[in-house]
Amino acid sequence: MVKNLMFWYKEYLKTKNCIKNNGKIDFSSYKFIDPILIILLFDYITNNNVKYIKPNSDTTAEYIDFIINNYNKLNQITNSSYIPISSLTQKNLYTMTEKLENILKQKFSIENANVFNYIIGELFDNITNHSKSLTNYISAQYFKNLGFEICVYDNGIGIPGSFKNSNIDFSNDSQAIKMALNGQSTKKGNEHGFGLSSINKLLLENETESIIASGKGIYYSKSKDIKFYEADKSNSMTGTFIAIIFKNREEFNSLNLYNYTDH
Repeated sequence: MVKNLMFWYKEYLKTKNCIKNNGKIDFSSYKFIDPILIILLFDYITNNNVKYIKPNSDTTAEYIDFIINNYNKLNQITNSSYIPISSLTQKNLYTMTEKLENILKQKFSIENANVFNYIIGELFDNITNHSKSLTNYISAQYFKNLGFEICVYDNGIGIPGSFKNSNIDFSNDSQAIKMALNGQSTKKGNEHGFGLSSINKLLLENETESIIASGKGIYYSKSKDIKFYEADKSNSMTGTFIAIIFKNREEFNSLNLYNYTDH
């Protein structure tokens, strides 16, 4: 059974705490793994020499190996339902959007790729202009019975850190995320500081599920049901993590992007 995004984020937190205790990642019991778990554990596996126990499911084990071992090899991906973890940089932005469009059209029957290109572009701008990150990752997956999922992570200063640097007051990290989603700017004038407000409006008015984690703050929405959480210090997210599942292809094929962008 495919769990929701909040379930998989909690699985990541559990696994992260296990790494601290025994230095291992145990995937053996999973028959299915969401991209959330792989993209957030990618640094542990590749940069910290943390070993992982493969799932007993051969299909799931092959999926994990493909996602991890094909890092940044976008040009080698053809006719696939998922995109391996890659860096979202100016150099590979065009290739990334091209690959996403192919998956959308071939697997999800979506012709209106402008919506997704807009979202990827906004997230890229956030990373470039606000996160001050050294590393960022993106991955995507089409699920036949669920929809199309995109995950983006950067290890920068995060949404709360950006507000602090701009001397903008907030009571806790979840409020900082809420402020960003409501269009609070970290720049002078009317320019939005994160570009998340238009994305959020688009997501809430269509059939989507999304999660944003930054610092100790967590935002989760599903079918327009919105919740904010405040984690403890041990479960704080370095940088910003965003995952979105697009569920209804008919809505996105007829969607007018102009209604959601600032103009």
